[in-house]
Amino acid sequence: MKKIYSLHPLGRMFFFLLGWLLPLSLAADPVEIVVEEAGSGSALFAAHAEATDLVIKGTINQIDLLELHAQCRKVERLDLSEATIEAYSDEESYVDYVANELSVALANSPALKELILPKTLTSIVAKALQKCPNLTAITLPGESVVKAKSLFVDKKQLATIKLYVPEALVEQYKQLPAATWGFSEILPIRQAPQPEPKDPYEGVVFDNVYGPNYFPITEGEAPKIFFTYFFTNGSDKQIDEIEFTYWFDNNTADKKTITLKEVQLLPGSNMDDLQQACVFVAPNDTELHTIHIKPTKLNDTEVELGERARPYRRYYVDHGYMRQHQLELFIDSKDPASLEGYKRALTSMITLLGKTRKPEKITLVTITGDLSSEGVFTPQVASLSPVAQAFRINQSPLMVYDRDLMTVYGTLNNAEQLLNLSLYTPAVRIGSLEDIYNYMFSNSFHRKAFSDLAIGMSRAASGEFTVELTGKLSVDEKSTSDLRAMVYLVENSTLPTFDPETEAVSVAENTIYNRVQQVLSAAEGTPLEIKEDGSFALRLPTFKMEDYAADKYRLTAAVFRQGTAEQPYLTYTLQSASTPINDALLTGCAPVVEPSLPALGRAAGYLYTQSMEWNIAHIYTLEGVEYANGSLAQGAYVVVLQHTSGALRSVKYIL
Repeated sequence: MKKIYSLHPLGRMFFFLLGWLLPLSLAADPVEIVVEEAGSGSALFAAHAEATDLVIKGTINQIDLLELHAQCRKVERLDLSEATIEAYSDEESYVDYVANELSVALANSPALKELILPKTLTSIVAKALQKCPNLTAITLPGESVVKAKSLFVDKKQLATIKLYVPEALVEQYKQLPAATWGFSEILPIRQAPQPEPKDPYEGVVFDNVYGPNYFPITEGEAPKIFFTYFFTNGSDKQIDEIEFTYWFDNNTADKKTITLKEVQLLPGSNMDDLQQACVFVAPNDTELHTIHIKPTKLNDTEVELGERARPYRRYYVDHGYMRQHQLELFIDSKDPASLEGYKRALTSMITLLGKTRKPEKITLVTITGDLSSEGVFTPQVASLSPVAQAFRINQSPLMVYDRDLMTVYGTLNNAEQLLNLSLYTPAVRIGSLEDIYNYMFSNSFHRKAFSDLAIGMSRAASGEFTVELTGKLSVDEKSTSDLRAMVYLVENSTLPTFDPETEAVSVAENTIYNRVQQVLSAAEGTPLEIKEDGSFALRLPTFKMEDYAADKYRLTAAVFRQGTAEQPYLTYTLQSASTPINDALLTGCAPVVEPSLPALGRAAGYLYTQSMEWNIAHIYTLEGVEYANGSLAQGAYVVVLQHTSGALRSVKYIL
């Protein structure tokens, strides 16, 4: 696609200024310049000083050729075939330049590789193209043999330059004196090198796709998901239609296409936020998938703009369990910059927990270690080394949120890893406080869990401790293989508090919270055996805790699915749980019994518990109809409470 610029004499001054104020970099596309009056091309040449492929048309003279040589030093291909050289008299040097003759104006052009001379050219002066070391092709398109009394290129270049002329004149040129015309080959113009066709949409960038990672299922509707896509249109064409090709996981044999019309993305513009969304037909299941999205056509023209990948999952609204999240923070506590990032993550997490009045909904696990200058993280708890290696912990701090990419923030941080599995890691960087709060935490805070999970613990007469995990999978979780449990023994720290009036969080300087002391499961997770009804019970090996004291330590557990070597990003957490270790837990029963049920409060239309250990899981009418919190009318309700251990209790509440 050529860009055409024409200059009328009345506009010479305007374009001269424009050439200085707004230089155009057009190194990729052929630039076509029309000089309407001989001697007026200077400003246009200056405006395209970065061009590498130039087509000059119109009437030019010696002044234009000199300005072209001075202004466009990067030009590699110069086409003068449609230009006419007028005579010019230099009144200062008293030199007359003959019409239709190539002077020495273009000599000493080191970037020039290919030169197409005017069709009207009749003669070439001596040394006209000397000191053009990269020149390999000259084309003389005129229907008459061009005259040259002596050599017009460097003598040593005769062996490397090819001369292209009309087919009817090939033999005549071959008969000319070899001292002047002894080029390596004299060939018909039809064999001349042709410029590669330029991509009309060069400069268009497929930036990314954004959207939720979880999509609720409505019975009776087609299985659809949607994502917002963003383009930057750096071309000179308006984009009205975009065709996407998409496929799921590694199933490239089953590709689908969808065409979006009325896009109306103007040249040189970006898409506005939320301007465009695309709906895709997804597999009709509730498994975790990765969709690959690739734009293949713009305005019915095939393009190559790369692809983007996004993990997602569909779920039934009425199924699943209340989610408790696990945040694993890897930190070199001796590094001040790491401590600052750690502080930002904590501040964001506690702000969200304070605003939602759910202080136990995110379980914090801090894994401390040493980060070498080569980017090798060595955990202080040696058994965690395989975890640090699997998560590619190569900087500090990094965080792993629920061990998957099912947040906007997590996916964006791992966009390249999804397409290059050799780089994959569920660990993501810690950005600004706003980034973490909005994308890592709040956007996935209320999503469903795909299992419930309870932690039990007992102590033998020998002083050894045993941990048992019990739970049941959601009906959305169809696959029962490759499920594992990860269990940490951590310090039971008192986390910083959230001030609801000022929304301030005071994180103590140089303080590490919930530091890991032991890994009670296998480092890569202990496999779970799932029964036919979806339930599981896992008893871990006994361990010792020499300095046991009530509430000094905490157990944290997570049930997760392990991805495959081909698709490691299919690792994801189904549910997490956490509980302090105290005498109530060690009885082997649920840590909380009916007399300890929390009081309920109501504010701004929402019910909340007045206990850090309990959350509201469901609210039902006495007839069994579930209500959303915040939309309750006067009446009697059954409120289902869930303890941090996973235990469920029901209470009656009258509004």
